[in-house]
Amino acid sequence: MNIAYTSLDFEISLEENKVTTLVIENKHLYRQMIRELIKQENGDEGSWILSDTGNILEIKKYVHTILNILQLDLNQKSILTKLQAKFVKMANNEIELVSEINSKIQELLFKLEFEYDLDVGHQDFISAQELIKLGNLYFRQDREIDLLNLISYAEIVQDLLKPKLFVITNLKSLVTDEERREILRTLMSKYIHVLCLESEAYEKGMIDKNFENRYTLDNDFCLI
Repeated sequence: MNIAYTSLDFEISLEENKVTTLVIENKHLYRQMIRELIKQENGDEGSWILSDTGNILEIKKYVHTILNILQLDLNQKSILTKLQAKFVKMANNEIELVSEINSKIQELLFKLEFEYDLDVGHQDFISAQELIKLGNLYFRQDREIDLLNLISYAEIVQDLLKPKLFVITNLKSLVTDEERREILRTLMSKYIHVLCLESEAYEKGMIDKNFENRYTLDNDFCLI
């Protein structure tokens, strides 16, 4: 899998079993590139291109960006929509239970209609989809920030949205080197592809090439 940024005419290979890190030294460019990526995730046009074996992949569908690991929100509309769809599929296999629930609802509605003075009708059958929607599903989230939250968040997003690439911004500024390695190794062990975008350079020599491919886009806009 490859990712390219056409405005600067560079392309990076995203190897399996390795984290890819891109350090962008120019702060203005860093902000611009991230803003553009977010816009493309929302369906707009932009310079980022994700491809796999020569096929262009839609950024909106296959990239999920984490802007701040301290503000992870599993109750985004896109995630809850997929969660609801998954529960509907599961509920469709519970034919007897759905039928029982409908019988109780019908009993309640008939009783209320009988007690009401005017002529009122109601829907004869409430589908599994409608029942699940009434449940107003949401994820319970710990208020206390923990590194496990990021791993759990990524696992749930991977299960429901199925992105091919997670982009994490400025992870280096929020965790220690040891914590960073632990997070990224855990994500890789779960077959989650990760691209880290950083605005701060790393110390020279501090890289495990068996674990990570690291690139720098310097202030002259050259990829090294």
